[in-house]
This record gives sequence, structure tokens and C-alpha cells, in this order.
Amino acid sequence: LAAAFFAAAALSPFVIATGWASAALCFLHVACLYYVEHRRAHEVNILWSAYHNVHHSAGHYDQTIGLRISFVDFFFSPLIYLPLVLAGFHPALVFACFFVVLAWQQWIHTELVGKLPLLDPWVNTPSNHRVHHGRNDRYLDRNYGGVLMIWDRLFSTYAPDTEAVDYGLVEPLASDHSWTVHFHGLGKLGQMLVRAKTPRAMIRVLFGKPRATA
Repeated sequence: LAAAFFAAAALSPFVIATGWASAALCFLHVACLYYVEHRRAHEVNILWSAYHNVHHSAGHYDQTIGLRISFVDFFFSPLIYLPLVLAGFHPALVFACFFVVLAWQQWIHTELVGKLPLLDPWVNTPSNHRVHHGRNDRYLDRNYGGVLMIWDRLFSTYAPDTEAVDYGLVEPLASDHSWTVHFHGLGKLGQMLVRAKTPRAMIRVLFGKPRATA
């Protein structure tokens, strides 16, 4: 990833000097792109099946869930930030902003912190992220923001914490074995592709919504 980002920087004709203002601007762009990638990972079957379902596979919610990440994730999802490097932001600054977004999300994987009325409407808090991990009908596909909730409010994907959260996948896993957790999504995707009769059906399986193609 570092090689790809620094190669992109070498190709870019633009250079944005790193300072407090450009760092703040870079962070806003990273936060927005995180929302986009995170939402796509829920709405595009191949992304959900290949890696993001792993993070949502547990039926509980605590600090360990913040580390419950597919090894595929870090080979793919950071590539969405390459355009920021091509636009002139220094690769190290883009990486730093990305890891701030990731680091913020570790502490919010907890049930020990209740609602935070002053922060919940605008910032990703434990309350907001519990909603994101719920399989309750009203909580599905909500609260994608990493640090800020402004993107969810702008694109109508925000939902407050209003009922007890039922954690995990819509179809719970029968096993907690790491192999099952990592690869059940790809196995299910493979089965759907085998059942698809036409190239068009295969494309619908790969790029449709996970539940719509299940």
C-alpha cells in the first residue's frame, strides 16, 4: 500500500503543502471517502462477502469487535484514498488521517458507555455504532460514518439508538471458528454464482445488495 501511494504521489503533477489547514481538509476528505467505502462494503455483495461481513459476524459487542477484521480488508479498502494523493496531498498525511479514523473507532465498540446527547447527533459514538452493528430491521445499513455523522445525516442513513440492539449477521453463523468467520461469505457468494444461469445474473450477484442476492 505504501508503495502504491508513494508511486501515485510521484505521478501527480500537484503538491499540496502540509499544514494545519491542509491536514484538516485532508481529514474531511478521508472521513467522507471512508463513509463511501464503508457504505459500498454493505451494499455491494462482493465487498460484503469478501471482507466486511467478518466485522459484523459476532453476536456480541465489545472491544474485541474493533479488531475483528478480515485480512482482505487492508489490501483493498485503503485504495479508495489514492485520489487524494493524486490530488496533491502527501501520502503520509493521507495515511495518518486514515489511521485516525480507524483509531477513533476502537473505543466505540463497547456497551459500557451509554448515550452521549451532545455528541451522538454529530460524532460516531458507542451509541451510534451499536446501531450500526444491529441486525434489527430499523438498524440495518445505518450509521456508516467513521468519526463524523454528518455524512449519514446528509445522505439519510443516520438512525439514533432507540431500541435494544440485536447484534450479528442477519443469518447468524453456526460456528465461531476463524476459518468459518473469514470465508463463509466467499463460500456463499461462490454458491450463488454457480446457481446464476447467465452472465447478467452473475453480475447481479456480484454487484447487487447482499440480502437482495441471497
